[in-house]
Formats: sequence, structure tokens, C-alpha cells
Amino acid sequence: MKNLVYIAVLHKNGEERAVAPSIAGYYGAYTGHKPDSFSVSYNVRETVQYPTEAMIRANLQNTLDSNFVPLWNLI
Repeated sequence: MKNLVYIAVLHKNGEERAVAPSIAGYYGAYTGHKPDSFSVSYNVRETVQYPTEAMIRANLQNTLDSNFVPLWNLI
């Protein structure tokens, strides 16, 4: 996985506006910061104490699937 993670540098009008760690193939950012201004982070905790390999693989697949809609977005 470490080969898929990179630091995205976001520019507007040629000026660096923000940076965020990202995963190749994923659209969006879980965390990021704007220098001298603010930061944001997406913080989720799994309720399963010992996730199985199948659960981890499914979570990764859903994260990378641009058509996946989390259940909480449907409520």
C-alpha cells in the first residue's frame, strides 16, 4: 500500500493552496491542511475489535470504488 500513498499539492492560480495525503486512484482527501490557516481530518473508528482479512479487503475495495455509496449517505 505504501507505494500508492502520496502527498497531493493543490494549486490555484499557480499558488500552493493546500496539501493532503492521498491514495493513488482515489478521488478526494481524508486529511489536509492549508498553511497558516486550518486543517481538516476524517476520523472514523471501526467498531469491530478484530477485523478479518476479508473485512479489510472489502473496506479497501469500497474506498477505491468510485461508484460505492456508503449506507449512511442513503439514510
